[in-house]
Amino acid sequence: MARTHDAARSRRTPQPSRRNRLVAVVQVSAVKDVGQFVGPESGANVELKRGDEQYLRRGDVEHLVRRGDLVHILP
Repeated sequence: MARTHDAARSRRTPQPSRRNRLVAVVQVSAVKDVGQFVGPESGANVELKRGDEQYLRRGDVEHLVRRGDLVHILP
């Protein structure tokens, strides 16, 4: 019985650590003055003014793109 338990454990795939995760980054341009905000995904403090272009995590700016404050710049 213990042997079956060990075999099941060895078949599991290891979960990636937080350091090894891939992060989706997008280039955005500010259409309006957004001001200062904390990115919900990264926790980074970001300030965006009209005309600024930056590479930011998608999860941090997705709501601002949907709202129309930022525009996603395609490569």
